[in-house]
This record gives sequence, C-alpha cells and structure tokens, in this order.
Amino acid sequence: MLSALGGSPPPESLVKVVYQETEGNPFFVEEVFEHLSEEGKLFDADGKWLSELRVDELEVPEGVRLVIGRRLERLSDLTPKVLTAAAVLGRVFELRVLEELKGFDSDDVLDAIEEEKLCERANAIGKIILDRCNQIKSRSNLNCVGDVRGLGAMCAIELVKDAASAEPAPQLTQTLMKVANENGLILLSCGTYGNVIRFLVPLTASDALVRDGMDIFETSLTEAVTRVA
Repeated sequence: MLSALGGSPPPESLVKVVYQETEGNPFFVEEVFEHLSEEGKLFDADGKWLSELRVDELEVPEGVRLVIGRRLERLSDLTPKVLTAAAVLGRVFELRVLEELKGFDSDDVLDAIEEEKLCERANAIGKIILDRCNQIKSRSNLNCVGDVRGLGAMCAIELVKDAASAEPAPQLTQTLMKVANENGLILLSCGTYGNVIRFLVPLTASDALVRDGMDIFETSLTEAVTRVA
C-alpha cells in the first residue's frame, strides 16, 4: 500500500515501522503516510523516497486519533470548523446552506477548500476513474460503452447495446450492478434510460482504493456482458 501511495517501493525499514504501528490497517496506514509526508520526512525535492531515511527520527504517532489530530493542528483555526459543518450536511449541498448554518461567508468556505486542496484531490480521483473508463471503452471485447464523462470526482459511464447504435442498455446496467454487488462493490445507476453508472467517490479515498474499485468494476462489467449475451 505504501508503494501505491508513494508511487514507488518504499524503504524496507519504513514498511516495518509503519506496519508495527498500524498492523496493516489501510485507513491507519494512509493517515500515517499523509502525516509523515506533510512533515517532510519521506520524500526529497524530486518526490523520491529519502535515501537517508532514519526510522528513529520519524516519530510515528500512536493511534489514529493522534495522527489525525496532528494533521488538523497544521490547519488554520477556521478550516476544521468549516469541514466539520460540511460533514454534517452530507455529500451534496448548496454553499449558501453552509454559510447560513454556521455564519461562514463564501470566502471562509473557499479558503478551507483551498487549504485542504479539495479541488486538486477531486480532479486526481476523477482522472483515475476517467482514464480507466476510457481504457475499458477501447477494449475490443467490450462493445458496450457509450459516453464517458466527468467533472472532478463525479464521473459517469454510459452503457449501450453496441457502440455503433448507442442504444441504451438498461438490462446490462442492472446486471452489472448485481454482479458488482456480489463482488463487493456498490454502484449507482442514473440517467433518463437507467443505463448510466455514476461514480461519486469520497475525497478521502486513497488512489489505491479507487483503483481497486475500478478493478472490480471492470471485472464485473465483463461478467455482466457474458450473463446478458
């Protein structure tokens, strides 16, 4: 998992100390990684693992709460308040609702979004999903993908009976949802004809987790096409 988060295999000494503190818990591993990365203790100026990485100087926090607490300490006083209020409202809401809820103005909210780099994270997640959907679309044995589109982390893939006619394939969509559920992935269909799968991934999801989900999606789609044929 550290390889996926860091983009290359990490030093064995780091793997051992992180595992010792996290016991391999994915959420804890990612939080520890983000904390150490933000502290500048993992990578050099070129984004490569530090060659002189000293485990005894890492100061890995004990406990998820402590890790998150240390990360929150680096934020401005207002940002945690904005994010907490947003978490209560849910996944989708209007900016004015957040402003009225706690008396924030639009600049407060935009500052929090900028400080936490939420737009950058949304675009990064969206790129992973769209790139994979377009790869699936180009596969010769899967002639069932129509339009692929997205904005930030919210993406969609249209399923059709064949690419040439672009006729909606709601039956395939329903079968895909069933197969994906059997494989441990929950999908949401939408669209006028019920033939669109919409992806709306939490911004807290790691790149590795998003890729795992897309692996399941592609496997499930291949199986669904076979079932419907």
